[in-house]
Amino acid sequence: MPSAPTLASPNTLSSERPYRWAAVGLGAAFVFVLAAVLALAALDASALYAIPLLPVGAYVWLRVARHRLAYYWALMAFFGVQSGFSVGVSPLEVAFGLFYALYLAQWFYERVYARGERVLVTSTDKVLFAFLLYLLVAAGLGAFFGAEPMALASDLANFSTLALYFPTKEIVQRERHGAWHVLAILLLLGVLCSAFNFSEYSEKVSNASFAWQVARGRVTSNEMLLLIGSLVGLGLSVLVRNTLVRAASLVAFAIALAGLLLTQFRAYYVDFALGVLVISVLVRGRQKAALVGLLISGTVVLGALMFYVVGDALLLMAYGLVDRVLSIRTAGEMDISVLNRLLETRRVIELIVENPVVGYGLGVEFGFYDAIYDRTWVKTFVHNGYLMLWYKFGIIGLGMILWLWLSTIRMGWRACRSTLKDPSRRAAVLLGTAVLISLLPSHVTSAAFSTMDTLVAFGTLLGLVAGAARPQAVAERA
Repeated sequence: MPSAPTLASPNTLSSERPYRWAAVGLGAAFVFVLAAVLALAALDASALYAIPLLPVGAYVWLRVARHRLAYYWALMAFFGVQSGFSVGVSPLEVAFGLFYALYLAQWFYERVYARGERVLVTSTDKVLFAFLLYLLVAAGLGAFFGAEPMALASDLANFSTLALYFPTKEIVQRERHGAWHVLAILLLLGVLCSAFNFSEYSEKVSNASFAWQVARGRVTSNEMLLLIGSLVGLGLSVLVRNTLVRAASLVAFAIALAGLLLTQFRAYYVDFALGVLVISVLVRGRQKAALVGLLISGTVVLGALMFYVVGDALLLMAYGLVDRVLSIRTAGEMDISVLNRLLETRRVIELIVENPVVGYGLGVEFGFYDAIYDRTWVKTFVHNGYLMLWYKFGIIGLGMILWLWLSTIRMGWRACRSTLKDPSRRAAVLLGTAVLISLLPSHVTSAAFSTMDTLVAFGTLLGLVAGAARPQAVAERA
């Protein structure tokens, strides 16, 4: 009688097959990316810089493919680097897309085929997997309603990154310090994105001719990653006992928050305040007082950091930030950009009423009157994350995402109020839940779920909370 299959070592693959398939896939990806880079070079010679990076990427892949944590770190680091390129489609984005697709294919192959494990254990697992399957239906609907192929492919690639939930959850559950690793990655992504924003803002300041250009200068990219980085940094500086780690977390908090302030995105300012409030409710005893002290210390570090970067322009910048924050109260009466989004919202609601159940699918454009430029604006995204999900996926897809979001918050909140003894799991559940709650307001006025960075962050947060709140799920098998 054949013996039951045994689990592999937690740090290596269970057989040579997935590794060999990864090598085959890497070879195919190498050829494809090389062809793509050469094609892009025909349009822009600067794309040739990516060619030397390809063999480096191949070497890194072969070195880390057999180690789960290293592989995950490489993927997220790759994602962080390519997130700095926000205009057009760069060769790095193409390479990341292939890296991610092969990583995910290998992950499912190893668990389902090589190990024979049950991947869909909880209701959250099943609903998320159902949404990923529903993406194929949405792609078909998009093609039916006349979506542009590139827009459809972009939407499909972006939403597919929600599948990072599964490897993130596994790492938190099975690795000894998996929760710390994921929190560290989220913190470092916030710092990296802040560095990108500082670089872009410094360039704007150096090219500014008038004071108002400095005061109103903003960098609108990676807001969600910056919000997550700032809240995780603040939370870790409260929850971690190691003095050096607390100090590093506080500095990282200040850096990420500085990058978030440079976006001048008022909705994310509200998110940050809500996130701090939730953390203050969930932390215990003396940690509440420590949170206040660390907020003050972080503000001092933030001020020093901003002065070091922008120098004498700090006062002008501070004036612009204060003016931006104070404008929240009167935005609906005076801000034409907010009024313009109301026009956009009205048009999208009209379209949703005509097709509320299944939506229009991926990549389908719509037009509305743009009051700022006095013309019709045709686009595929909506400055309201909830309505955009409804427009693209109908009430079916919107319902699945809201269920995942709210049920994960409920799961995390319950775990926070219980007695989680493992400090890493408690920190992961507390901070992941706080961030998921904090994101609820900004999705009313932001084009969330329209970019890869927001969807990668969302899928990672869901996996972080699900893995830390229910560690016993790893013992279940098919």
